[in-house]
Amino acid sequence: MPGAFWVVAVATVIFTGVISYAMARRYGWGAALALPLLALVAMIAMHWQSRGLTMSEGFRLAGSTLIFATPILVGVLAGIVLARLLRGRG
Repeated sequence: MPGAFWVVAVATVIFTGVISYAMARRYGWGAALALPLLALVAMIAMHWQSRGLTMSEGFRLAGSTLIFATPILVGVLAGIVLARLLRGRG
């Protein structure tokens, strides 16, 4: 079972890396970084509000969400870095 999680995590990193690479090349690194971060913040805020969590429960929710969103954030950063490195050469 852990092997399947690693496969999904690597596929997520590659998928989000490709998307953020294309966005960074076309719109710049700010837009490529802002889109997934705003989506993550909105998702946490909507779950926090819909569940009626207290402050400590909300921060626990945000922490666990960030743990599961790590492959997405790593892919975004890798795509942006790759776009910036290749833009300097081309």
